[in-house]
Amino acid sequence: MQSVKQRNQFLDYTKGILMLLVVYGHAIQYIAYNGNGEGFFQDPIFKAIYIFHMPLFMAISGFVSFSSIQKSTFLTVVNKRFANLIVPIICWSILYTSTFFLIRKDSSIYSFFHYLFSNVIHSFWFLWALFAAITIIALVKRFGHDKPYGIILSFCAVLMIPDKVNIPLFKYTFPFFCIGYLLAQRRESPKLETVKKSKLLFAAACFFTILSYIFWHPETYVYVSQMTNIRSVILRYFGGFVASIVMLQVSWKLYSFSSLSFRWLLCEIGKGSLYIYILQSYFFDFASKFQYPLPNNFLFLLSIYPMSAFLLSFCLLQVGNLSERNALISKFLFGRVSVKKSI
Repeated sequence: MQSVKQRNQFLDYTKGILMLLVVYGHAIQYIAYNGNGEGFFQDPIFKAIYIFHMPLFMAISGFVSFSSIQKSTFLTVVNKRFANLIVPIICWSILYTSTFFLIRKDSSIYSFFHYLFSNVIHSFWFLWALFAAITIIALVKRFGHDKPYGIILSFCAVLMIPDKVNIPLFKYTFPFFCIGYLLAQRRESPKLETVKKSKLLFAAACFFTILSYIFWHPETYVYVSQMTNIRSVILRYFGGFVASIVMLQVSWKLYSFSSLSFRWLLCEIGKGSLYIYILQSYFFDFASKFQYPLPNNFLFLLSIYPMSAFLLSFCLLQVGNLSERNALISKFLFGRVSVKKSI
């Protein structure tokens, strides 16, 4: 038997759903609207996805990170997460930049390193945000202040950071990481087999989610207004919170009624979310260079695009799983360290 700690299947299942929504949203953005912000920011399906999918992803990350932060020293946590999250960003940026400059041939060494640095800083914002969140909470824990008051103070300090590069995206997602961490702290062990909410609270969450959806407009997206519009920031946080509660309950119902094979598949997508997140970024970067004769009407977006997102996610997962056969590729491109199994 493999002597590893049993994973929480419900969290993997939920991450699988969220990863599919990431790919689905990018398919709408880059294929249906060819990256035209005036189109996809107003798309009703895109809006429904983006209200909660990254906040909930970050909350789950905070929940599952609790155990490693508690059991490891600050330097151990930072070194491990740097290898898991930042090394792949650097390696993919080197590959991407090198390929780009080999094609152009007329670029200088200065422009190469300038473009490389830009790629490293701007690529995979979620991985940067996750690394920063883990580092800050591990540091707060190092000094014994990882209680609600210490975490609230750390969030206030984060809000004071100037809005440069991807900092607004980090400010947007960091409180959700904190919420996940505090929930795990209260439970003492990261288990979330069910979302136990009263019917009244769930009904209230549904009502406020619908209300947030109605008031959500293009300016509300952090990509558009960053952290400058107070009303948009409040709606962003509030909508993400209540919609995440609703989505957790929906995910639990789906998990309960799913067949074992479908549950296994979504759990595998959840466990391989890093593979899919990285590979789909480059897939859509390439795909956005072309025009597609596909209509972006509502029915088409509800049928062909989600099925395509599912198939693409499955294919990218297989590519990621194949990478595990090569230790160097797995380590440097996907931050995975092969662990020998004990029989």
